[in-house]
Amino acid sequence: MAINRELAALRVLFSRCREWKRYERDNPLRSVKKIDEPMTKLRFLSDEEETALLGQCEEPLRRLVLLGIYAGFRINAEALTLKVENVDIGRKQLTIEAAYSKN
Repeated sequence: MAINRELAALRVLFSRCREWKRYERDNPLRSVKKIDEPMTKLRFLSDEEETALLGQCEEPLRRLVLLGIYAGFRINAEALTLKVENVDIGRKQLTIEAAYSKN
C-alpha cells in the first residue's frame, strides 16, 4: 500500500499546484492506475502473544478468537456467520458457506 499512498500524495500535489497556478500542464499522474498490493502482510502470533490475547478474552469471544487462530477463520466473515448446521462435531468438521469464504 505504500506505493499507492505515494502516488496519491503526488497526484494531490500536482492538483494543488494546478489549482494555485504553479503548474499549468495536465496532472501527469491522472492516468496512473493503482498497483495491486496485498492489504496486509501475513503475520503470525508468537506463543506469548497468543497466550496474552487469550488471557484477555472471556467467553464467547475466547472461542471466536480460537477459531481464528487454529482454523484460520476471519472473525467477521467466517466465525461470526457460523451456524449450528455448519458444525459437525461427530466428524470434527466445520463448513464455511461460499457466500462468506474467500475464493
